[in-house]
Amino acid sequence: MNDSDTPQDDLDTTDIIEIFLQSDDFTLHNVAYVKNVRYCTLLFSYRKQYSDACIRFQFLQLEERFGFIRCIVQHDNNSYILIEELLLLGNIKIKLNKINFCVPFILKCKPLQQFHLKKFDDIISKLSYQILPGNQVQVFEFPNILDSS
Repeated sequence: MNDSDTPQDDLDTTDIIEIFLQSDDFTLHNVAYVKNVRYCTLLFSYRKQYSDACIRFQFLQLEERFGFIRCIVQHDNNSYILIEELLLLGNIKIKLNKINFCVPFILKCKPLQQFHLKKFDDIISKLSYQILPGNQVQVFEFPNILDSS
């Protein structure tokens, strides 16, 4: 599969899975190391003390989104990640001494069950997260940390 054959963002999950199932030569992974940085799937990292499954990624040329790595696919020496997109609901707000503050770098999100097939080059940064009741996720960005591994 070369760059011109790469599945597009508008393919639904079923189409993406069919593309790889029709291929003889693909493997699925839970962990990948890219330039000495570790990435893992959400399933692999579930209930662990730390995780490398939440990322900020390049969606379109000028658009960034958040998501969970659901699957790592290897095909013809090319690696792809299947990302479940997180919908950004807003920043966390707190009230201190009758003044409302918007906390930077802590975001409230929810899973969209919308998937995108991307390359590792599309990852902008790794994020920390906490899964909350009610199908919500708290995402933490640490701009002073490069990449945890």
